[in-house]
Amino acid sequence: MNNQIRTKRLVIDKPAQMRHWVAESEAADTGRLQAEEAVQESEEKYRSLVESIEDSVYLVDQKGTYLFLNKKYQARLDLPEDKVIGRTYGEFHSVERTREFTEKLKRVFETSRPVQYEHTSERDDHSFLRTLSPVRDQEGQITAVTVISKDITERKQTEKELHESEERYRSLFEQNLAGVYLTTLEEEVLDCNEAFVQILGYDSRKDVLSHRASEFYYDTPDREKFITQLFKQRSLTGHECRLCRKDGSPIWVLENSNLIAGKNGTPPLLQGTLVDITKRKQSEESVRRLNQYLESIIDNAHVWLNVLDKEGNVLIWNKAAEEISGFTREEVIGHNKIWKWNYPDPAYRSTLAGQSKEIVESGKVLEGFETTIHCKDGQTKTISWNQHRLLDEKGDPIGSISLGRDITQQKNAEERVQYQADLLQHVSDAIISTDLKFNIKSWNKAAETIYGWKAGEVMGKAVHEVTQLEYSHDRMEDVVDTLFEKGFWEGEVLQKRKDGVVISVFSSVSLVRDKDGNPVGTVAINRDITERKRAVEALRTSEARYSELVERSKDGIVVIQDSVVKFVNSAAIELFGYSLEEITEKNFLEFVPVNSHKFVQKRYADRMAGKPAPSIYEIKLLKKDGSIVPVELNAGRVDFEERPADLVFIRDVTERKQAAEKLQKALKSTIQAIGLTTETRDPYTAGHQKRVAQLAYAIAKEMGLSEIQSEGIHVAGLVHDIGKMSVPAEILSKPSGLTDMEYRLVQGHPQVAYDILRTIEFPWPVAQIVLQHHERLDGSGYPHGITGEEIMLEARILAVADVVEAMASHRPYRPALGMDAALEEIALRKGNLYDSDVVDVCLRLFAEKDFQFEN
Repeated sequence: MNNQIRTKRLVIDKPAQMRHWVAESEAADTGRLQAEEAVQESEEKYRSLVESIEDSVYLVDQKGTYLFLNKKYQARLDLPEDKVIGRTYGEFHSVERTREFTEKLKRVFETSRPVQYEHTSERDDHSFLRTLSPVRDQEGQITAVTVISKDITERKQTEKELHESEERYRSLFEQNLAGVYLTTLEEEVLDCNEAFVQILGYDSRKDVLSHRASEFYYDTPDREKFITQLFKQRSLTGHECRLCRKDGSPIWVLENSNLIAGKNGTPPLLQGTLVDITKRKQSEESVRRLNQYLESIIDNAHVWLNVLDKEGNVLIWNKAAEEISGFTREEVIGHNKIWKWNYPDPAYRSTLAGQSKEIVESGKVLEGFETTIHCKDGQTKTISWNQHRLLDEKGDPIGSISLGRDITQQKNAEERVQYQADLLQHVSDAIISTDLKFNIKSWNKAAETIYGWKAGEVMGKAVHEVTQLEYSHDRMEDVVDTLFEKGFWEGEVLQKRKDGVVISVFSSVSLVRDKDGNPVGTVAINRDITERKRAVEALRTSEARYSELVERSKDGIVVIQDSVVKFVNSAAIELFGYSLEEITEKNFLEFVPVNSHKFVQKRYADRMAGKPAPSIYEIKLLKKDGSIVPVELNAGRVDFEERPADLVFIRDVTERKQAAEKLQKALKSTIQAIGLTTETRDPYTAGHQKRVAQLAYAIAKEMGLSEIQSEGIHVAGLVHDIGKMSVPAEILSKPSGLTDMEYRLVQGHPQVAYDILRTIEFPWPVAQIVLQHHERLDGSGYPHGITGEEIMLEARILAVADVVEAMASHRPYRPALGMDAALEEIALRKGNLYDSDVVDVCLRLFAEKDFQFEN
């Protein structure tokens, strides 16, 4: 214990010893500067690192002409970069200071070795440690000198204080940012400062002194190697090693140490300083990885990337450019023939070449510009381009860089969507959408025909002002109340055409809601029933006029009394294919398929009894040849020969049904095309989306969800991985595990899918379902980490189906795990990751319902 006290007193009573420690700390700074200089000498992509350090950094040639200076040095000069570059050191400093700097600069060029010296600022009393290091070209010739000027004012002041006062020395020891320690060779810790305590994460100095020195090393053999090397050299400077914090975590330090003689022949002691360089090591590793990433991103980017010189010759041509165009880099680099190959039309090529030249000369930036290219295999593709010019270190234009994205499939999908929109324009009913203030938002061609107004004339106007509508039985306020209370309203209204003619319209109005169920507008389907109304009116006023109108009506007209057909017009006869004698006096159910008897009979009975019953609905009827014809019925109770009867208007809706089927097929084709877009980039998961959609649909139906809701889940399953178009194909098919950066790219695919799908007007919340299909109940999913009921039921169903199919199928990084393993996984984690009800239904499908994926 006495030896320990005498040793501690030796440290406290000898300021010379502390000065020696400060010198060693300075040596540690020198080591850091050398590491920083190595970063300075990297290429332009590390400029941001240079700008972030606290030291002044600049680059000069042999004459002292400034070639580069960072923002810190600009601030010292109080001048912007463009006022300094190209001028000499002597233009900003005194003759004496310039002479000193020139001598040091000359020595670097003569000796090829770095030079370091201290100087005092001419502008204030700050002291600086200036380091001049040679910069060599590829042949090893010195072309410039990097100057790093570190503000050492505080350190100089510390040295002064050490000389002036022993008490101030002790304060410096305690407040030093570097950890300072003193130990015996037997690993006993004699003393340390607070910085040492903080660096290693201990509670106090007392806590540190209670441990052996070897306990501070992350790898114990490192301590033995360190002592062996120290005995050989007597001192070590800039020694990097890993220590262990109290919590067990590793920490990198830069250590300077030396052996000092003990008193009165006692064994030597080990004293040293250490600086936490963990962040620096992490930064160096990040820079290394970033460098590798930047070097590979060009070649592995999933977008076409090429660099051209001013004459349009190809300098860089990445793999994506090869894959999209079919031309290899060996075929295109070094000349501009690719222009002729991609754009064989001279006029088109000339226009594009002129535009590219303008970008280089004027600095114009091109974004989202689309061109059609001819590929090597004869295909044509649509490419969306972003292009801007490249400048050399002097700011002169040297060429351009272009990023191209193949949007051929997207354009094809847009054309299919437009085709669907065109189909809507050809229905015979007016389809009108409005906002909640009933201002018109859309107006199809049928509306133009019925009302005489063009879409451009009515957009944004109130619908009741355009049509001057009048309700037959209800007040407008009552209609609006019913619409918002029940979500729909239907009935007959009187409206005016543009030419002032009054028409009768049967209107069916529904609320339109957003994905959260909030009303955002209305959509009305209006049918001109003027002719039909006139026919009914004619029946009431004149049998002669009635007969004429009825016979001329395009719709079939039937009168049913006591369940027997009493009257049919020519259109009805033609529709059914029977003669007049074959139809009349027959029970009307003979013309209705057996499976619809109960339904039709009830509605007929309700009308005859005066009970409420829908007047317009669709059913299928039987023709004489046994074929089925879809029709729309408009039925109402009338008096026929002074007795109650059912007057039925029959319209053949075969063509309308066919148009709807075409629209549905077009929608499914679009969905399949979108799904195939993903799977063509990842052959290992071909069919994955289709099988997930099959299982998700089966789960939804088993859970009792409606057909509409189940169909929405099926559609979402078909396109749930479309976002993987943004992930490089090399990552999707990688046979080994993903890096953190690659995994983050993959995790972004639900958001990318959402951004694509939300632009398509599906009748289901497809985009939202796909966005959430990787979320988990406990919040561990992505991309937003939502939990529990925040996740849509549809997304929870899709998540279980996705996991089961993925585990049961082969992947590039593993063989198929099998269906038993997949079902065991969801059973084990239900209620935690997966919805319990969904998992139970899925397990029942396989165990009891013998569910099988379709080929």
